Amino acid sequence: MKNTLKIVNKDIDQTLEFQKIIDSTNVNETLRVVRGTYLISNLFFHSNMRVIFEEGVIFINNYQNLDYKLIDTRIAGINMKSYAGILNIIDCKNVKLEGHAIIDGKGDYFYNLYWGKDTKGGLRKIYDAKGIRPLCDYDLKRPRNLLIQNSSNIIIDSLESKDSAFWNVHVLYTHDVVLKNIVINCKNLKAPSTDGIDIDSSYNVKVIKATTYTNDDSICIKSGRDSDGLMTNIPSHDIEISDCTILKGFGITIGSEVSGGIFNVNIHDIKYINTDCGFRIKSSPTRKGYIKNVTLSNLDMIDVKYPIHVSLDWNKNYSNLCIKLPSDYKKEEYVDKLLAPVDDSIPNTIIDNIVVDNLNSKTTNSKVESRAFEIIGFKDSPIMDFKINNSNIVASEFGRIGFANVIFNNVKVNVLGQNKPSNDDYDNR
Repeated sequence: MKNTLKIVNKDIDQTLEFQKIIDSTNVNETLRVVRGTYLISNLFFHSNMRVIFEEGVIFINNYQNLDYKLIDTRIAGINMKSYAGILNIIDCKNVKLEGHAIIDGKGDYFYNLYWGKDTKGGLRKIYDAKGIRPLCDYDLKRPRNLLIQNSSNIIIDSLESKDSAFWNVHVLYTHDVVLKNIVINCKNLKAPSTDGIDIDSSYNVKVIKATTYTNDDSICIKSGRDSDGLMTNIPSHDIEISDCTILKGFGITIGSEVSGGIFNVNIHDIKYINTDCGFRIKSSPTRKGYIKNVTLSNLDMIDVKYPIHVSLDWNKNYSNLCIKLPSDYKKEEYVDKLLAPVDDSIPNTIIDNIVVDNLNSKTTNSKVESRAFEIIGFKDSPIMDFKINNSNIVASEFGRIGFANVIFNNVKVNVLGQNKPSNDDYDNR
């Protein structure tokens, strides 16, 4: 049993000293991290180790140092060089992190770079004016709080991720993972792309008893974007999400990066409170890919705006089809991947065999405009076999269903009013 360094001054960066202790921890040895505040940039764990965090361990992102390592990774569906995470498990086997440590990403610094301190400027305003809005999310490199990449047999128990600069927990090209008792705490309303947990081209992944509060997708399953995702061609599959509490955020989501395919997903026993969406699928004409064999059961929703939201032509402003590079733009290598054309002969995203059972959604707050169903497929590739069974929904409006084969069995819908066109579009930021 080993201890970490003693805290002398929490304002001094301790990355190098901490990394030396990790590196010197022998195979199958346990590293105990004592209570304290650790100012760090990137830490990398190695195979065959167990790490126990004592109550009161806080890792703080040293954003003022900006000494982050650039690694080969994937950002929002594109393989590219970007920052490593604050904590990293990369190319590892048999790693267990346990104990309620807090990873504080100090995201405000990056949110201000993106939106400006007044939320009306920043890099996003510049990119919007140039007509290259999607590139902002890639050019402004932001570290994730926890990155698990190219690894297997990983257990994370009881970590809390707070105010990540980008995605909070990213599971990438990895299999046999258990994320248990994870807390996502990202309440800043101007935080861009701060997904809670992203499962990305990975399989045999379980998320158990997570609690999320985010300003983007709460728990998300992905498999690559457009041409790059089709070329990588690694699906996400055999994923179970259970016994979770989903607070503010965009819900449990598949997409929009689905080019590699997604199948065999089981989502059950989920509580939602004041969440924008319950279950959500999003894609776009350039994604292609498929989503098959998804089962959802025992979903309890209170004041959820969209209990079921499926949009396969989501957020046109985020599509590569809208990008025309200005002459003064200095592009990085990843841009060619992002803008590579996608073969139009490939069918649009195929959705087949989605089963929702025992969904109970109630609108109790008069300020919440809820829409029972938003399920819109493609005319040339309609949604197939979307079954909703044994469910009860009380909502402000019924919503829309189009280009979709939706089968209802013992479903009760209490609609309080008419559809409002303003609710047709959602999350087009």
